[in-house]
Order: sequence, then structure tokens, then C-alpha cells
Amino acid sequence: GMLYLCAFNRNSILQYDLKAIEQRGSNKAAKCRREITVASPNDVAVDPNDESIVYVAGGTFERYCTFKVSSAPHGCLWKITIPSSLKQKATADPAVEGLLTLAGIEVKDSKVWLTQLVNMITVQAGKKPTEVWSGQTGNNQDQGYVWLADNVDQFAVNGDETYMLSVAYSTTGKKAAKLLTNTKLSTAGMIGAQFLTARWNDEKIRKALKDPEVSGRLDYTYDVEGESLKPVRLFLVNPKNTQESFHFEIYLTETSRQHGLETVSYPKAGTRRYFNEQCTAAAQLQAKDGSDYIVCVNFECPRLLLLKADKIKEVITGTD
Repeated sequence: GMLYLCAFNRNSILQYDLKAIEQRGSNKAAKCRREITVASPNDVAVDPNDESIVYVAGGTFERYCTFKVSSAPHGCLWKITIPSSLKQKATADPAVEGLLTLAGIEVKDSKVWLTQLVNMITVQAGKKPTEVWSGQTGNNQDQGYVWLADNVDQFAVNGDETYMLSVAYSTTGKKAAKLLTNTKLSTAGMIGAQFLTARWNDEKIRKALKDPEVSGRLDYTYDVEGESLKPVRLFLVNPKNTQESFHFEIYLTETSRQHGLETVSYPKAGTRRYFNEQCTAAAQLQAKDGSDYIVCVNFECPRLLLLKADKIKEVITGTD
């Protein structure tokens, strides 16, 4: 099989041959088969019905004055057709333009499932995008704040019964969430962040504007002693009935008590919990011994969190 990785700061998708990686061994660097240009790629998914088709949740290249900008707020669903021969070039074509900032993507039942930070939508050939989940209704009620969704995956409950799984890395107020749905304001904020990043990194402006990655000074969080513990947030949507969704707020009370705060130096000196709420991806892991977990990836903490999936299944099936 093939492995596709998003190189966000390179504006590209990297393709690797998993079999070739296995044959080379763990002590040798993997060789990239292809690098395909896509602006601000945030997540990638292979069509399960045709593995030569790859979809990418990305942005677009925009022109402002004389500057070329990789703009994530100009969300675009890209479709890549992978040629059978390496001699042939693979290119990305826009499948759906005019979207918001895209964070996650998955393909199921001939639909492309996308998260736009403040919501989740589905895209199907010949139809307009349909909203299937809103971050304003976490736990199916208006909580006064908005969940910000990230990567998307599938979660098997029983046999062929599969839900769409996503993780909310944070929350924001309703007014701030509205700004995220305003492409012009979001783009202005992004360009400002890229200018600051260029200044801090002593980087040329033109190069910085083509790189959608901004300095960690602008998005990393820190914790202080006595501050309320924030939960890891997961939600699942029933693809057969999108009106049904389940929301989970998981407080790592025992982990926090056991490890406390640790001192960090990047991007600046401060303290952070051993594992905080800043999870940007979650996926189901079924071990050989039958154990079932949800693995959460945290972009601030260099660790993985394994949650017992059985507890999640009990809530969904009503057996808890």
C-alpha cells in the first residue's frame, strides 16, 4: 500500500511505498516516490473504492499585490489521480472551491467528509456541501462556546457499524468563531501572522507568505498552577443518521495529579501539563490481543494518549 503525508510547510503531499519502507529497514531513511503540490494541505484521504484517487483538505494559492500567498482560509477540496507509472506526473485538481479553513478529511459511502474547524460537512458529486455537525452544539446543546474540530477518521462500533470520529483541539467564543467563517478577515489574520513569523525567524517576506506554517509563539498554549483542567474533546457522528452525534469531554485528572506541570522551553519558556487538551488527531487502534483504543495525538505534548474504546462504545450502544 501507499502512505500519503501532508507536508503543510512545503505545500505538498508526499507519497511513500509502505512495502519499500519495510524492505529498507528501520535504520534507513524512507525514499519519497512523489511530491505533489497542494496549497496548505491539512489532511489527506485515499478513496477506498479506488486507491488511485486521493483527496486533500487544503487551501489555495492567492495573489495579494505582488505577493503569492498560501492561504488556508480559502479552503479547497483537492482531488489527485495517481498514475500507475512513476514516469507520469501526478497533479492536484480543485474538486470543490470556496470552502472555509479545512482541518480534516475522510472518505466513506461515496462521500467526502470534511471538518471546517467550526463544523463538519459532506461533499458528494453533483451536490452542494451539506453540514452534518456544528461546533456550536457540543453535547447536542448550545453551550455558549464553539468546539473547533480537526482531523477525521472512522470508528467501528459493532461489525460494519461505523461512525465518523473527530477531535476538537480547543473551543472558542461565538464571536471569534464567526471570524473564522469570514475568509477575508481570516486571511488578513493569517498574513499578519506570517509577517510576524518572518520577522522573528529573520526570514524573507516572500518566502514566509508561501509557507502557511506560523511561529509557535502564536498558537502554543501554556498552563499555570491552579488553573482549571481542560478536557480532551471527542465527537462521533452517525453517517446513516447525521442528526445523531455523541460528544465526550475527558478530564485527565489522574494523569494531571500524577505528573503535574512540566517546564518547557519551546517556543518560549513556560509550564505545560503532561498531556493537555490540544489534540489534533484521533484514530481507532485495535490490538492483536483484542484490546480496542482511541489514540489521540497532541501537537504540543510529545506523547500519545490511549483511551479505552469500549467506554465510548458503551455510550453509543446504550449499554453503559
